[in-house]
Amino acid sequence: MSTLFINGSPKGKKSNSYTFIEQISAPLQFPYEIRTLASLNTKLLADEIEEYETIIIVMPLYIHAMPGIVKELFEEMKINKKQGRRIGFIVQAGFEESETAKYLVNYLEVFVRRMNYEYMGTIVKPGAAGLALMPRFMFKKLLNQLTQLGVEYNQTQTFSKEMIETLGNPYVLSEKQVKLLCRKPVKWINKLGWHYFLRKNKAYKERLDRPYLLK
Repeated sequence: MSTLFINGSPKGKKSNSYTFIEQISAPLQFPYEIRTLASLNTKLLADEIEEYETIIIVMPLYIHAMPGIVKELFEEMKINKKQGRRIGFIVQAGFEESETAKYLVNYLEVFVRRMNYEYMGTIVKPGAAGLALMPRFMFKKLLNQLTQLGVEYNQTQTFSKEMIETLGNPYVLSEKQVKLLCRKPVKWINKLGWHYFLRKNKAYKERLDRPYLLK
């Protein structure tokens, strides 16, 4: 069994996606490699993919879709002509519900089958924003789940339906959860984090700009 993990985040090794891969791959007891797409030649990586039995692409969810660098990789990939080749996906989302990735999940399955690979499934993990930035203790449950995913994959070399469902919860937020997220303390914390990144990127003064507003 040879597995290639591809980090599909434009942020490279400083990303949530890379943290996911580190946590999942730690329990593995068979050969695997990790490639960070942001620092590689996409065409060369597409050729290298053919050497592995299993490809697992880990990426963030960007506005219900994949990052552009992952789409570029797809465009360079060739139709598979070997038996027993598989592709699976792990999508980490900042949103609190995994339904936001449903269009991407559908696309990924169709793409894999058209490229003549076996489709392992797509795991969508909501509520993962800030994993690479915040202290690990704040994400203890998530990290334990990712470790368990690695343990299961080490034993079965697949994604079980139960694991996909467990990591994908909640698929849709309940009315109670929505009300909780709308409470002022939660809004204040979210705004504080958002303003931090605006200041870091020197865009805080422009935060209320509306350049596409029709006059």
